[in-house]
Amino acid sequence: MESGEPKDIKLVLKSVKGGTTDLVVSNQSTVLEVKEKIKGLKDVEIENQKLICRGKHLADDKSLTDYKIKENDCIILMIVKKVFFSPRARPLHF
Repeated sequence: MESGEPKDIKLVLKSVKGGTTDLVVSNQSTVLEVKEKIKGLKDVEIENQKLICRGKHLADDKSLTDYKIKENDCIILMIVKKVFFSPRARPLHF
């Protein structure tokens, strides 16, 4: 099989809270597509997901092949909450 051909690969999704889940995706998937699959499995909104592999934050518009992610690689899922400040909020003084 040529390296440019699409194929399904199994990744290990590890949560910072503990626990792992196997995730089967195409090796040519974008990070955003992986996040969409995680949303379906873990019920975590895409904008609240931060994915890390080998110490690198994975950008939504890059593909798994861009990061050389392959079969059985570990992806760490961090769940981040967006904090919004009101324009009327008073500044904090320390």
